[in-house]
Amino acid sequence: MKLCRYDDDRLGVVRGSMVHDVTEAQTQIRAAAPYAMKGDAVIAALPAWRARLEEMASKAPGKPMNPMMEEFLRFVLSRDGQQVILDHARYVPLRASQAATARALLSK
Repeated sequence: MKLCRYDDDRLGVVRGSMVHDVTEAQTQIRAAAPYAMKGDAVIAALPAWRARLEEMASKAPGKPMNPMMEEFLRFVLSRDGQQVILDHARYVPLRASQAATARALLSK
């Protein structure tokens, strides 16, 4: 499952090049999270909420991904983009098979 934040902190599930709005889940998750929580409440709750997010996404109409964002993702998932990630040593690059799978999903 690919999640994204878009349009001023809305939460979406990305399927292919479409974003399905599941912001209501984000609102519920944040409301239930402890005030002093460190980190992202949505990511922390993902194991418990994954099935519900998938269900919400299947019911929400898809919105086309911003073409500039789609192109940025294509770069990040490319060999050159993964090298940039590795060179900056702040994030762990994807395995080649993971990047290839993600690129294929963008093409759908």
